[in-house]
Amino acid sequence: MIVEEYDDEEYMAHVSFGGSEEVTLDMCVVSENYDLEDEHITKWDEVKAHEGQMVKTENGIRLVSSTNPVQDKQVQVFYGGWTISGKWNKLEQISPLLFVYHCQNDLFLFDITFSRKRYPWDGNYESLLHE
Repeated sequence: MIVEEYDDEEYMAHVSFGGSEEVTLDMCVVSENYDLEDEHITKWDEVKAHEGQMVKTENGIRLVSSTNPVQDKQVQVFYGGWTISGKWNKLEQISPLLFVYHCQNDLFLFDITFSRKRYPWDGNYESLLHE
């Protein structure tokens, strides 16, 4: 775990595979946006509570938009030492507080859902993602 303070607004990120809710990755994330030459990159770093502070972990999501068609719409999910790479095909705004990136790679389809909805938290990340 990389210990850094974060004050950004937290989102819940939910990665589901192949249209199934049986295999998922769930993270509480904060975003950082930056531009490099012809690329716009959005990083979503997972954060967890540690000694009363929110700290970054090594897990997260990286989305790229670019004028270069080779780089455009790349997505990478980093989780527990694994990396899932692919392309995002479509960004769907469900509501002002909920949006989904529809993604794919050579093996499977996957969706990444970001939510800013606030619920009373019971200590279970899963309950924050699903109504």
